Formats: sequence, C-alpha cells, structure tokens
Amino acid sequence: MPADAAPTERGCSVMSTSPPAAARVQPVYDDSPIPYIHYFDVTFETLTTSLTEGSTADAVKVTTTFVKTTWNNIDVYDDSARTLSFSMPLQSTGRAGAGDFTIEGVTDNALTITGESVRTLRITALQDSDGNESGETIQLSGRSGTYSLSSTLYVNLTVSSSMSINIIDAPPLPPPTPTPSPITTIPGTDGAERLFGGTSAEMFSALGGDDTIEGGGGNDTIVGGSGNDTAILGRTGGSVTLHGVEFVTGDAGYDAVFLEDPSNALTILSGVEFLAGDTGVDTVTLGTGNGSIVLRGIETLVGSTGGDWVTIADGGSTMTVSGVETLRGGAGVDVVTLGGVGSTLIMAAVDVLTGSAGGDWITLSNLGSTMVVSGVETLRGGSTGADVVTLGGSGNTIIVAAIDTLSGSSGGDWVIFSNLGGAVTVSGVETLRGGAGFDSVRLGDGGNTLIVGGIEDLTGGTGADVVTLSHIGHSMTVAAVETLAGGLGAEWITLGMAGSTITVAGVETLRGGNGVDVVTLGGSGNAVLLARVEVLTGSAGGDWITLTDLGHTMTMTGVETLRGGSGMDVVTLGGLGNTIILAALEALTGSAGVDVVTLSNLGATMTASGVESLTGGAAADSITVSGGNVRFQGNGGADTLALQTGVGADRIVFAGTEDGGAPSVTAGFDVVTGFQAADDRIVVTGALCLAADDDSNGALAAATRTAGTVNLQNDELVVLTTAAAPLDNGDFAALRAALGAMAKTAIGADALVLASNGISTGLYWIVDGNGDGTIASGEVRLLAKFFGSPGLVAGSLALE
Repeated sequence: MPADAAPTERGCSVMSTSPPAAARVQPVYDDSPIPYIHYFDVTFETLTTSLTEGSTADAVKVTTTFVKTTWNNIDVYDDSARTLSFSMPLQSTGRAGAGDFTIEGVTDNALTITGESVRTLRITALQDSDGNESGETIQLSGRSGTYSLSSTLYVNLTVSSSMSINIIDAPPLPPPTPTPSPITTIPGTDGAERLFGGTSAEMFSALGGDDTIEGGGGNDTIVGGSGNDTAILGRTGGSVTLHGVEFVTGDAGYDAVFLEDPSNALTILSGVEFLAGDTGVDTVTLGTGNGSIVLRGIETLVGSTGGDWVTIADGGSTMTVSGVETLRGGAGVDVVTLGGVGSTLIMAAVDVLTGSAGGDWITLSNLGSTMVVSGVETLRGGSTGADVVTLGGSGNTIIVAAIDTLSGSSGGDWVIFSNLGGAVTVSGVETLRGGAGFDSVRLGDGGNTLIVGGIEDLTGGTGADVVTLSHIGHSMTVAAVETLAGGLGAEWITLGMAGSTITVAGVETLRGGNGVDVVTLGGSGNAVLLARVEVLTGSAGGDWITLTDLGHTMTMTGVETLRGGSGMDVVTLGGLGNTIILAALEALTGSAGVDVVTLSNLGATMTASGVESLTGGAAADSITVSGGNVRFQGNGGADTLALQTGVGADRIVFAGTEDGGAPSVTAGFDVVTGFQAADDRIVVTGALCLAADDDSNGALAAATRTAGTVNLQNDELVVLTTAAAPLDNGDFAALRAALGAMAKTAIGADALVLASNGISTGLYWIVDGNGDGTIASGEVRLLAKFFGSPGLVAGSLALE
C-alpha cells in the first residue's frame, strides 16, 4: 500500500454525480500486522474505477446500492504473486428489471460472488496465467435447503481434459471405474437436471429426478437414476454407454449406444443407428422417428407405430420382437420370438423364428433364407433366392408361399399354400393343401406320409411316400409316389412322364405317363377309369377297371372286371391265374396260371391266347384263339369262335338247351372254326347234360343212324350218316329229311344230333314233344356249326 496512507482512517466515501475519468479507492491500514477490510460506501450512477492491491492480501467488499444496468465494468488487476478476493452483493433497486454485471480478465484469483439472487452466471476463458489449467475450482453454494437449476436455466460445461464438476446439495455418486482415457464425471442430484456435455468423453450420473442429458460429441457414459431419464446424443454422432436410462434421442450423426449391466428398459425416440446390449436383460422400445437401427445383445424389442427397419448385428442374438416391420439377421445364429398379439414384417437372415400368440404374417426378403419357424400363421418367401424353412415345435398350422424347401416338425403340421402357386420341396409335413394357383410339390427324400389337397403336381422323393388325398377331389400329376389313396371326392390322377410304381386306392381316374407305370390297386375294391398304365394289379377286393378310348397295352392281375374303350386294348393277364370279366377288349393273353375270363353281355370281338377258360355273355361274341388251350362257353348269342388249327386241345362247352338259336329259327347259333376232331371236343354240361342223359349214368348212349332209324327211347346221341345239306335251311328241312320218322319215340323224347353236309357238322337239340314220331321245325334247335373236320363222330362229344 502507499506509504502515506493514514493509519487511523476508518473509512471514506466517494460521491460522483457525473462519470469521472477514473476513481481510485485505496484501503487504509492501521498498525495491526494483519490487514483488515475497510468498508467504502459508494453511491454513483456510472462509475469506472480501478482497485490496486496492497502489500498483503486484500479484500474488498462493496455494500451499497447499485444500479447495475448503468454500471459499465470493474477492472480488477493483480500480479501473479497475490490473490485477490472480491466479494460483492449484486442487486437491483429503484428500477424495474435486473441488469448485468461483468467481471473480466480475472487471473490467478479466487472469485466469490454471493447474494440473494443471480439471474445469469457466465464464466469464460477459465485458465491461470501459467496455462497448466490445474487447481481450478468452480463452486456454486447457497444456504441450506434445495436449489434447483430449472428448465429456464442451462449450465454449459465445456472441457478439454479431465476435470470434476460437482453440483452439490445431495451426496455425489461414487466415482466411476477408471477408464484408459481421460473422462469427465458429471453427477446429478435428486432433482430434475438438464446436463450438457462437450466434445470430449463425459460420464453423467443422473441420480433422482427426470433428468435430460445431452452428451455432446464425445464417447459418453450416462448412468440414469431413479427417475425417467432422457439421453440426447450429440449432433456430430459418437458413442454413448447407458445404464438405467429410460429414453434416448439420436441426432444427425452416426450414434452408437451401449447398454451396461444390469438390465435396462430403454425407449429410443429417434436417430440411433447402433444399439448394443450387455449381459443383462435389455428391453428396447423404438420411437416413431427412429427409422433404421442395428442391434446387438438386445433381449426384447418393441417397435413403434411407424416403419421400423432393424438389423441384428453379426455374432448371433436371442430376442423377442414385436411391432417391427423389417428385421434382418446377421452372420451369427439369430433366434427371434415374435411378441405381442400378431406381427407383420419382412425378414431376412433369421435362423430361428417363433411366432406370437396372435396371427403372424412373415415375408422373407429376396436374399434367400434358411430358418426354423414355429407358431407363424403365414410365411411368404422372396421372389428370388432359395428359402429353406424347417417347421419347429410340436406341430404348426401355416400358410406358405414362394418357399423353396419346407420340412415339417416332430408334431403334426398343417401347411396351406397361398393362391400364388409355386414349386416347393416338402418333407415331414402331415397335411398339405394347395391354393388356387398351380402348386408343384416335391416330397423330400427319406419317405413321407401326408394328406394332400389342392396340389396340381406331386413328385415323391427317394423314400417310400404315402399320400392320402383329402376329401375335396383332385386333378393332379403324381410321380415317384409309392402309395396314393384318394378321398371322398372325385380324383383325377396323372402319373409322371418317367414312369411310376405306385399303389393307388380310391382314385376314380388314373392316367399313366410316357414311362412304364406299374400300378397296384389298394384298399378293398376300386372303380377306376384307367389310361396308359402298363401294369395293373388289383386289390384284395373287387376292382372295376374301365379303360379310356386311347387304346392300351397292359398287363393286368387280380382285377375282377375290365372294360376296354373304343381304342385298341391289348391286355395280358399276369400272375398265376385270373378270374375276370371283360368287355370291349381287342386282345387278351392269359397268364402262366389258369385264367377264367367271362365276357360281358355287351359282346366282344377279341383275340385270346393262353386263356384257359373263356365264357361269353348273352350277346354275340367273336373270339379268335391264337394260342393255348381254351375252354369256350358261348352261352347266349350267336358267338363266333376261331380256334387255332392243329394246335391245342380246345373245349367248346354247351350248358343249356337254349344255347344257340331259338326253335325253328335258322339263326343265333354259334359258329366254331378250326375244330379238330382228333384233339378238340364238344362238352355237354349243366342243364343240357341233365336233359340229354336220360338214364343219368354220366355217359351218352350214342348211336349211328340213317333216316327213319332213330330210336328216341334209347338214343341219347344220334350221329346221322345221311347228309343234311344245307344244315340251316328254312324250317331245317334238310335235317328233318335226314332224320325221317322216329323208329321209336315217346312224348317229350329228346336227343342230341350230329349231322354233316360234307363240309361242316351241325349240333342240334331235338324234342318229340307230342310223341307222334315226326320232328317238326319247332322241335329243332341248332346249337352250333363246326368247321374244320367234315364229319364229327360220337367221340367228339363228352359229358361233364
């Protein structure tokens, strides 16, 4: 201090009614070795003054009334060796509103501002003269009680190195775990704060209250408190680590958020590009403005009402998702469970998907997917890429579209194809139903047992496939399926082009392909319209097969009824013997066993070979025997039988007196050609045998007779030596003339007669109805004419 200062001066005052150029106020010291403060009462309108320090520490306190709005500034000067303590109450009286008071250029000093109210505190360029920026402290303190930094007050903290800023009135949190790089720690209070970070890394501790923390541009750590805390990420992007924060808002840059243990429940309001969970259970809700985000280690994700695009980071995740529109997995194994009551989303690269309790509609992207799906109601593959889906769980009911490969679960799976149609490989599915489009299904290898409906094309795998058609009726192509059972509807089945070996039951129409189709009829009887099947084996029941008009060449076994179409049908009987009713066949070849063939009443024109027994129907049948020994019984109708000359021992059977033409009618009889007396035989059986064998001894009493010598009382077979030409002229006049009057007769006496015209032999049945000895035309019936041997003898005929 100046040496001439009066030591006993206790105070002074300076009044200024107009702004002086400068004012100097010097403290006056007494003789005490420790200086004490002299008080100066200063009243002024506008004052510019300089305070110069003394030789020891000085303290100045101005306690008077100030009009701050008219006070320009106070310059405080000090050297590096002294510390100036400046204390001043700031208040405004006499005028409305408060002014601003600025203290500038303070270096190496402790500055304390106390008072009842401070509107705005702004501290800039905080440093010391040596530039090491160490040892600085900013302390805001007040009276006992609670002080709040309200929403209208902002504290901007800008730092470039490690420092500590404490906002007191509540005990601070313990210091955070040290990190390798310097980090600023900003603890909050139990109240609601809004804290701002700088461009460096900061750690925020929110404590209580609903806090808002804006991290700035650094890689920040934010620890939430008991309130609902909101983290706002910096405008330039960066990363932030969160613990116990409820809301996050990103900004224009790339924002990465990391969640710390333990569990977190977080709402991302908008603008976050990457979010990583920790080992706890993290629940994340997306806000409406978030857009696209990459997730890792999140256990539960709830989408917003907007369009959410979520990508799962590489490494694999297990999470529950709801309300998300697009979800894409990463390179690891991603296990996703859909939450809520139904989801509609586009999905890619997810490995395991479990549906929610509601109706889930999943569309796979065009990248192609390989995944396990359960509990999903609708699954649609992408338009490109191969989608390989395995149904999980213990049974599913699902609508699928554009899936390339579908494998069922261990339970009962009901799969419905959409109306789009498509080609898919299916295995392990129990029920498969097609849509309105054209559905092409290939069954996977290893064998499948399933119910199919509405499928247009079905191809089996390398295993044994058992397919049952549903009750709706079908028109489909089937290939490489081993067993096919029709439903209650009308089934139209076409076998594949490469040939099939298949057991079919309950199918109404079956058409083979270009290959060799081997069909076995299953069940207990079938009625099938058949086309282009090469080998057919009947079931254990009665099978009725109708061939289409395309014409067929086929081998048939175990079929009870076979009816050909208008085309050329060539049938070979297989197995070790068959009993079958035939109609409209052109060629029939018997099997290695005994084949018993009955022709229908429609009449047949057919070539037969190797058929042991052939029975005609009521209509006229024309049969050509091309090989083997045949037993032919024409029954009704004017049948024509052409035997193979010189080969075999054929039997022509007559079983009733009504065989052949009617009495006195020279038409309706059978014609047999190629009959060889040496080997072939006429067999009389049935009712005709009973009528002819008068003494019932099992043998015919045969007699060779000329005209007028026939004894109807004894003769059972008459061989006329008198020619009867022609054999079938009107009223059988030639035959009656060759018979002459009966030598012996009786009422109703009858006999079989063989008569020849030198070329052929006729077999007749005559009855003397009134016993008058004369055979009238109405008492003659021509059974058959035989060509091949000019005259048959008694040995050509036998009883059975």
